[in-house]
Amino acid sequence: MAIAAATGHSADYIKRRRARHAPGTVGQYHSPARPSSLAALAIGRTPEVIARAKEGAARAAREHPRRRKGPDQAAAREWALRAPDGTVWRGRNLYEFVRTHPDLFEPEDRVWKRVGGTGNEWCRATAGLGKLRHQRRGWKGWTLAG
Repeated sequence: MAIAAATGHSADYIKRRRARHAPGTVGQYHSPARPSSLAALAIGRTPEVIARAKEGAARAAREHPRRRKGPDQAAAREWALRAPDGTVWRGRNLYEFVRTHPDLFEPEDRVWKRVGGTGNEWCRATAGLGKLRHQRRGWKGWTLAG
Protein backbone atom coordinates (compact mmCIF):
# COMPACT_ATOMS: atom_id res chain seq x y z
CA MET A 1 0.00 0.00 0.00
CA ALA A 2 1.37 3.36 -0.96
CA ILE A 3 -0.21 5.04 2.06
CA ALA A 4 1.43 2.55 4.41
CA ALA A 5 4.83 3.00 2.78
CA ALA A 6 4.52 6.78 2.81
CA THR A 7 3.51 6.93 6.49
CA GLY A 8 5.80 4.18 7.74
CA HIS A 9 2.92 2.08 9.11
CA SER A 10 1.99 -1.48 8.21
CA ALA A 11 -0.64 -2.12 5.56
CA ASP A 12 -2.79 -3.87 8.18
CA TYR A 13 -2.65 -0.81 10.46
CA ILE A 14 -3.74 1.49 7.61
CA LYS A 15 -6.53 -0.92 6.65
CA ARG A 16 -7.88 -1.02 10.21
CA ARG A 17 -7.71 2.77 10.63
CA ARG A 18 -9.46 3.41 7.31
CA ALA A 19 -12.15 0.83 8.12
CA ARG A 20 -12.83 2.58 11.42
CA HIS A 21 -12.53 6.25 10.46
CA ALA A 22 -13.32 6.31 6.72
CA PRO A 23 -15.15 3.11 5.79
CA GLY A 24 -16.22 4.51 2.42
CA THR A 25 -12.59 4.75 1.26
CA VAL A 26 -11.58 1.14 1.83
CA GLY A 27 -10.62 -0.44 -1.48
CA GLN A 28 -11.32 2.65 -3.59
CA TYR A 29 -7.85 4.09 -4.00
CA HIS A 30 -5.84 1.03 -4.97
CA SER A 31 -4.42 1.28 -8.46
CA PRO A 32 -2.22 -1.51 -9.88
CA ALA A 33 -0.74 1.01 -12.31
CA ARG A 34 0.62 3.08 -9.43
CA PRO A 35 3.74 1.56 -7.84
CA SER A 36 3.18 0.74 -4.19
CA SER A 37 6.67 -0.36 -3.28
CA LEU A 38 9.24 1.51 -1.25
CA ALA A 39 11.25 1.93 -4.44
CA ALA A 40 8.60 4.37 -5.65
CA LEU A 41 9.24 6.56 -2.61
CA ALA A 42 12.96 6.59 -3.31
CA ILE A 43 12.54 8.38 -6.66
CA GLY A 44 14.47 11.64 -6.53
CA ARG A 45 16.34 10.66 -3.36
CA THR A 46 19.79 10.55 -4.86
CA PRO A 47 22.81 10.50 -2.55
CA GLU A 48 23.35 14.19 -3.29
CA VAL A 49 19.78 15.08 -2.31
CA ILE A 50 20.06 13.04 0.89
CA ALA A 51 23.42 14.66 1.75
CA ARG A 52 21.98 18.17 1.23
CA ALA A 53 18.99 17.33 3.42
CA LYS A 54 21.22 16.00 6.22
CA GLU A 55 23.46 19.07 6.06
CA GLY A 56 20.45 21.37 6.21
CA ALA A 57 19.04 19.52 9.22
CA ALA A 58 22.41 19.57 10.99
CA ARG A 59 22.81 23.31 10.31
CA ALA A 60 19.30 24.01 11.63
CA ALA A 61 20.01 21.95 14.75
CA ARG A 62 23.24 23.87 15.40
CA GLU A 63 21.59 27.26 14.93
CA HIS A 64 18.38 26.72 16.93
CA PRO A 65 18.97 27.21 20.68
CA ARG A 66 16.49 24.51 21.76
CA ARG A 67 18.08 21.91 19.45
CA ARG A 68 21.64 22.23 20.72
CA LYS A 69 23.21 19.81 23.15
CA GLY A 70 22.91 20.77 26.79
CA PRO A 71 20.41 21.16 29.61
CA ASP A 72 18.16 23.53 27.62
CA GLN A 73 17.65 21.05 24.77
CA ALA A 74 13.96 20.74 23.80
CA ALA A 75 13.57 17.06 24.77
CA ALA A 76 15.49 17.35 28.07
CA ARG A 77 13.73 16.12 31.21
CA GLU A 78 14.44 16.37 34.91
CA TRP A 79 16.16 13.29 36.35
CA ALA A 80 17.00 12.01 39.82
CA LEU A 81 19.26 8.95 39.64
CA ARG A 82 20.81 6.83 42.36
CA ALA A 83 24.27 5.56 41.43
CA PRO A 84 25.45 2.06 42.40
CA ASP A 85 27.41 3.60 45.30
CA GLY A 86 24.23 5.26 46.66
CA THR A 87 24.99 8.81 45.50
CA VAL A 88 21.91 10.67 44.24
CA TRP A 89 22.45 12.71 41.08
CA ARG A 90 19.88 15.29 40.01
CA GLY A 91 19.85 17.20 36.77
CA ARG A 92 18.25 17.97 33.46
CA ASN A 93 19.08 16.20 30.17
CA LEU A 94 20.26 12.63 30.65
CA TYR A 95 22.56 12.76 27.64
CA GLU A 96 24.36 15.82 28.98
CA PHE A 97 24.73 14.05 32.34
CA VAL A 98 26.45 11.08 30.68
CA ARG A 99 28.69 13.41 28.63
CA THR A 100 29.78 15.47 31.64
CA HIS A 101 30.27 12.51 34.03
CA PRO A 102 32.01 9.85 31.91
CA ASP A 103 33.95 8.56 34.93
CA LEU A 104 30.70 7.15 36.41
CA PHE A 105 30.28 4.65 33.57
CA GLU A 106 32.26 1.79 32.11
CA PRO A 107 34.23 2.67 28.94
CA GLU A 108 32.20 0.28 26.78
CA ASP A 109 28.95 1.90 28.03
CA ARG A 110 29.90 5.39 26.85
CA VAL A 111 30.87 4.66 23.25
CA TRP A 112 28.60 7.01 21.29
CA LYS A 113 26.78 5.66 18.23
CA ARG A 114 25.62 7.81 15.29
CA VAL A 115 27.81 10.75 16.27
CA GLY A 116 27.22 13.89 14.20
CA GLY A 117 24.81 14.22 11.36
CA THR A 118 21.23 14.92 12.37
CA GLY A 119 21.38 13.76 15.95
CA ASN A 120 19.99 10.55 17.41
CA GLU A 121 23.23 9.97 19.26
CA TRP A 122 23.17 7.35 21.97
CA CYS A 123 25.39 5.07 24.00
CA ARG A 124 24.69 2.12 26.27
CA ALA A 125 24.65 4.39 29.32
CA THR A 126 21.96 6.70 27.90
CA ALA A 127 19.93 3.74 26.64
CA GLY A 128 20.10 1.91 29.98
CA LEU A 129 19.40 4.96 32.13
CA GLY A 130 16.65 6.14 29.80
CA LYS A 131 14.75 2.89 30.33
CA LEU A 132 14.66 3.37 34.10
CA ARG A 133 11.47 5.44 33.84
CA HIS A 134 9.62 2.49 32.33
CA GLN A 135 11.02 -0.53 34.15
CA ARG A 136 11.08 -1.57 37.79
CA ARG A 137 14.57 -3.01 37.90
CA GLY A 138 17.69 -0.92 37.64
CA TRP A 139 20.49 -0.83 35.11
CA LYS A 140 23.95 -1.93 36.33
CA GLY A 141 23.09 -0.75 39.85
CA TRP A 142 21.57 2.57 38.74
CA THR A 143 17.97 3.27 39.82
CA LEU A 144 15.56 6.19 39.92
CA ALA A 145 15.86 8.18 43.15
CA GLY A 146 12.31 8.90 44.29
